[in-house]
Amino acid sequence: MTTKTETFNFTENPLVTRWTQVLASHAFQSTATGAKTVGAADSVQAAIMWKTSDYAFADDQRATITFGNLNSDFMGVIVRADTTGGGQFYMAYYDQINSRVRIEYWTAGAISGTYLESITATTFVANDTLGLKATGTNLRAYKNGAAIGSGVTHSSLTSGQPGMSYDPDNSNNSLISVFVGEDAAGGAANNQVFYIKA
Repeated sequence: MTTKTETFNFTENPLVTRWTQVLASHAFQSTATGAKTVGAADSVQAAIMWKTSDYAFADDQRATITFGNLNSDFMGVIVRADTTGGGQFYMAYYDQINSRVRIEYWTAGAISGTYLESITATTFVANDTLGLKATGTNLRAYKNGAAIGSGVTHSSLTSGQPGMSYDPDNSNNSLISVFVGEDAAGGAANNQVFYIKA
């Protein structure tokens, strides 16, 4: 099982060395203290995936981010992403304003229908982790390595790459401090890898 980790303690704008932009709306950047989008347009979704030429992840996979600071921007993770038709992926993101995590399916560069799952009464603080795991048709969100919500099934996407998402809802002032992408072995619930930044 392969794990790929990025700690954003360097400056790169846009973020391209190990990353591929999935949506055309915004690029990502690393600021030496964390990752965020290049632009600051309100409610414009950005998504970026681990570059396939560096490592092609297994179909069953997990993406995890560690939150740096949170300032009401919508930050999240994506799995089974590729750039087909303007971008497609499964996404789990934290909505700090409404204290919830939502899982969504995006295709042709836009959300398909509404959310797949909404996990309410869920809060995160700096150094917490948010993860999304795809095994077969099952999607499950994680907080600090523990499963949250009930999980959901969806069969449209079967392969792709893990990555990150960001919707700058509050002038792009939040940061992702660590990203971890990994092959997910056999759908076991307790093989999470997560990092706490000192």
